[in-house]
Amino acid sequence: MKSGLTMYALGVAICLIAFVVVGWLIGLVSDGKSKQQPDAAKQPETTQQQPNEVRLIPEVPGAVKKPTGQSEEPDEGVQNEKEPTEPILVDEVSPITEDGHSIEDMKKGDSGLQMLAPFSTGKVYPQNTNITAMIDYGKKYLGTPYEYGSDRKTDTTFDCSDFVQWVFKRTLGMQLPMSSQKQKDYVKQYGSHRYADWRRATPGDLFFFSSYRGSKKENYADVQRDVTPVTHCGIYIGKTPEGKHLLLHTASNPTGVRIQTIDGTHLEYRIVYTGRAY
Repeated sequence: MKSGLTMYALGVAICLIAFVVVGWLIGLVSDGKSKQQPDAAKQPETTQQQPNEVRLIPEVPGAVKKPTGQSEEPDEGVQNEKEPTEPILVDEVSPITEDGHSIEDMKKGDSGLQMLAPFSTGKVYPQNTNITAMIDYGKKYLGTPYEYGSDRKTDTTFDCSDFVQWVFKRTLGMQLPMSSQKQKDYVKQYGSHRYADWRRATPGDLFFFSSYRGSKKENYADVQRDVTPVTHCGIYIGKTPEGKHLLLHTASNPTGVRIQTIDGTHLEYRIVYTGRAY
């Protein structure tokens, strides 16, 4: 009985050993195949992995290299600089004549602006010749303050040539020069009419005057027409019912833009030139 059990146990042990050995051999065979044939699913991943590369972009012949960090916007520092403004010539407070003129302003007129007022555009032509509308437009500014060397870009104040330039530009479409002397030179060169006798002038014509020396006629005995320098100007607007000639112009405060009689006043004695700008 004991020998039978011993033989049975021995047989079972042999079977277990055989089973383990077979399993071990099968494992060796499978492991060898796996080393010879890598996993196909992982193959694309291994082929896609590439080392980091530095790609060099070929330079364009003649191209200018821009420093690192430079802005894409062009440097416009010079272009953006504020343009220098025209100097504003400010007069000191001075006595006022009986007709509202500052004596100092009347002496110098707008001659201080002559250096700023060259004209080189040649003859300009009016867009219309509605002189009545021009005069009516100018009258809208009656009482506007006078300022020597006024800003040509606004209508808050005027000096004499600024007022003439402003009215002509915005009614007839004519850009006249900046100073009274240059306006006179323009009218002389390009104007259609000039008058030896100023009393023959017609509405819309321009009057040019010498410097103010007082209200007496004898103070202007040496004034020569078309020769004496011009320091003042105005727009002739016609006659009163009594035949008095009227000038629309501006002079020193307190009155600013006003209509004034020419006859028998310092304005008549100071006349240097009379003509038509168009």
